Amino acid sequence: MVIPNDLWAKALHESTACLRVQRQNRRSDESSLSQLMPLLDMAMEYLSILENQLVALNNSQSEENAEAWSHPPARPPPTWVQFSELYTHDKDRAIQEAYATSGAPPHYEDDDAGDVPNPYGMNGDMDCRRLHIRILTSQSEIFASKASLFAARDCKHFKEGANQLQMGLDKIHQALQVADSQISKWWADMERTQLKNAAFRTREKDALVEDANIVEVAIQNMTQRREKLLSLCQQEQNWLLRQLEPQWESRDEVKQRLGEERWTNNPRPKRDYAEMRRDLEIRLRAVRQAMEALQAMDPTMALQRANTMQYQLQHGVRPENGNVVTNGESRDESKQDDEMMRERRYNGIRPTTEWMSRRVDIQQYPDPTSFGWKFTGSWQAVEFFERMVVLDEKEYSVKLDWYFTTATIKTSLDHPTQGKTQLFGKQVSPDEYKKILENPRVHTGMR
Repeated sequence: MVIPNDLWAKALHESTACLRVQRQNRRSDESSLSQLMPLLDMAMEYLSILENQLVALNNSQSEENAEAWSHPPARPPPTWVQFSELYTHDKDRAIQEAYATSGAPPHYEDDDAGDVPNPYGMNGDMDCRRLHIRILTSQSEIFASKASLFAARDCKHFKEGANQLQMGLDKIHQALQVADSQISKWWADMERTQLKNAAFRTREKDALVEDANIVEVAIQNMTQRREKLLSLCQQEQNWLLRQLEPQWESRDEVKQRLGEERWTNNPRPKRDYAEMRRDLEIRLRAVRQAMEALQAMDPTMALQRANTMQYQLQHGVRPENGNVVTNGESRDESKQDDEMMRERRYNGIRPTTEWMSRRVDIQQYPDPTSFGWKFTGSWQAVEFFERMVVLDEKEYSVKLDWYFTTATIKTSLDHPTQGKTQLFGKQVSPDEYKKILENPRVHTGMR
């Protein structure tokens, strides 16, 4: 096995050892796999720290820092060995010390030529964008692994398993966006240099193909886990129905024999069978909700996107007819994001703690459910809500898109003749936020 010499790549390799252990033990008893859950949680915590460090090192909007994403990190990561040893005894302290490490001074050594400082004095260190892609795909694999554990025979938390897979798929889409940005930059550099340094540009292209391939492998893993989880859900549903259907038939026969009035007003009802059914029916509802979420979660689009990236690079086919969007996102990507939001609108899943940690102050911007809105789903930093409003003595459904990291609101009305009509869309103050949630028509037409 090849051990990476880059400190950041080494940190990734060491922290994801739990994934390799799970792959090796995939055929063992599923109950033994539950021992991996604490290791997966610890690895996820560490990867989140690495990701936050990368973002912190490159969070400036200046041109200099934007270019820094194309170079190796200027600081070493916290070591996995120290983090994991401390984490098992004191989780909070381990996280605190790992973040403190990000303030360590950069460690530079001159390269062989002695004129260009090379971080860590190593050749072949990956730049920040490539590291970011690997962190995101590793996070997606951890979410997928946790999904399998939640669905194991001794657990059967299928709804939480579906939730974990959804979060993993969101990580994959983030990785695709980073790769897309890097590829757009490569095409722009090729055009600016007019194909100079062809050998260097070819090496860059090969690295981008490798990045897209890594994302593709993560998507394939996600797809396999999804199919397995769907199969387990189907098996569980079949078993529950075999238990419940005879009980339902028996209940209906008794109800018909007694009549509606006696059934409803029975002074001494026997609830033994009803209580038995209730537990099974709760499990059945949870399984069906998980199946609905899994069926709505289609990784096909992400896989096609990764395959397209590789094909375009390998065959020199420039996306968007050669027009590069300066912010690194193509119009096709924007359309795909809109499609992703439509697919997630009714998934019933709240955002991950990672996204919620970036939320604006909940005291100033309370959850929309406090104002009578019904939560329907989420995707990354957007939560979706709905509410019925009365206009001209008729009820209409109003949809709310709440971008909770930027305090931005978008509302739209499903009109029976005009179709979907945008009511409002802008960043809002706490006062505006409350007024709009109390009355979606208060600022009609403001965009």
